[in-house]
Amino acid sequence: MQEKLFKIGEGKNQATLAFNLNVMAELQSEYGSVSAWVGLLEDDDTNPTRGGEPDMQAFIKGFTFMLNEGVEIDNDDLPADKKKVPFTVRQVGRLITTWGKDEVQKAMQNAIASSTDTGDDDTSKNE
Repeated sequence: MQEKLFKIGEGKNQATLAFNLNVMAELQSEYGSVSAWVGLLEDDDTNPTRGGEPDMQAFIKGFTFMLNEGVEIDNDDLPADKKKVPFTVRQVGRLITTWGKDEVQKAMQNAIASSTDTGDDDTSKNE
């Protein structure tokens, strides 16, 4: 796993997001596993309670974890009087509305893929 930071948004609405072990631990604590969380983000035609839609609460909460990890990383280099305040789930829901769900989903996918990329394209070496 590699820690990589990504920017989303522009101007005063720009934010940093990260996917690292801290985010993975939060997702595991909340959903049991990262895989279980990812499953909730997929369209689910077989789940009558979601009507074929992704679980937006899981989407917002996972993105909140990533944004708040970005805030914490940014704060590491700031003096105490300049530290940023973590986002609330409600603020993140509004940001997703501003940036667009598809754009946010793409940013999350890029963050996850880039952070978990080992650079090893040959996965069949051990066969």
